[in-house]
Amino acid sequence: MVQLVPAYQEFLTWLHSVSGPYSGKSLNISLEAEFGPYATQLIDNDFLGATGIRDQYNIKPYALQLQDVSLMNSTQSSAYDAYSLDVENLGVFPNLPISPYELAQEYPDLTYPQLNFEDFHRYSWDRIATYPPDLSGGSGGNSASDVTVLPFDTPTLILFYRRDIFQKLGLTPPATWDEHFANCQAIQKSGLTPFGSASMAAPAISIIYEYQAHLASFGGGLWAVDGNTITPTVDTDTGLAALEDFVRFQPFSDPGSSTFTWDGVFNSMAHSAAAQGLLFDGYATWLNDPQRSLVTGQMGYAQNPAGPKGRFHPYAGSGVGVSRYSQNPERAWLWAQWATAEGTQEAEIFGP
Repeated sequence: MVQLVPAYQEFLTWLHSVSGPYSGKSLNISLEAEFGPYATQLIDNDFLGATGIRDQYNIKPYALQLQDVSLMNSTQSSAYDAYSLDVENLGVFPNLPISPYELAQEYPDLTYPQLNFEDFHRYSWDRIATYPPDLSGGSGGNSASDVTVLPFDTPTLILFYRRDIFQKLGLTPPATWDEHFANCQAIQKSGLTPFGSASMAAPAISIIYEYQAHLASFGGGLWAVDGNTITPTVDTDTGLAALEDFVRFQPFSDPGSSTFTWDGVFNSMAHSAAAQGLLFDGYATWLNDPQRSLVTGQMGYAQNPAGPKGRFHPYAGSGVGVSRYSQNPERAWLWAQWATAEGTQEAEIFGP
């Protein structure tokens, strides 16, 4: 068990007090292979100790886990009681999750008395748990008809770089894309690593994340929204300028970048092929794990470089939901509250 913070201890005490009827039972949980789910699984003994409920985790890469959720939805299967879902897929399965508002009303005795949906960060609530997303900056995220899942994790894209190489070459973390480009050139010329950088440029969702860091910093976006009309804007002058900025890094990037997702960027840096790259923040743990990385203790972290309109840090958000087809919604609701509780999130950050 982790070193308990007070909020976590209080929650686990309450959880134990209401879980008696479910002790010895089990839950099946489908999660995407990301750091939030891994951290949750790592401390699941705390949930087991408090409830006696045995969790069976099925953690798969994005595409495979999405297939599982899709099959569960189309066949109305009870295979999984709880699951995670990326924000871009909320609208695909509008009837699959039971709204947390509905669960709280249905099971008041199994709802943590201190659970307050207002405690969730408003940005995450409106954009990760609510469909359609509330972009107004107003009160959003408070309607049971709009909220489908509980916000779970928001991995954020930042710049990773080799501190030791930067020090040897007298480089500093870049403030702009031009400075980042100059650093890439200097590193590759030095021969300290084979490549100046690596990029998640696989022709799938991964390239969108990295390209957005350029696109937004040039003042552009993927879409223009006017009421119920959505128009692609990637072919605007701003979008093309951002694309030109993005592709100029290709000659100084690991050649595998054209096939890389975030895992490819991680592997390139972890094996000292590339000296820097934009990557989700959770990979800091793996880059400092001697079982996975050759560059432990050598990584630095910085904000993404800025374009004409400033910096931008794309994030990938997911939520956790209780399946409408679960035969164990009470147990799944207890787990969903535990997985997203403030104390649990803090415990995952502090680590065992």
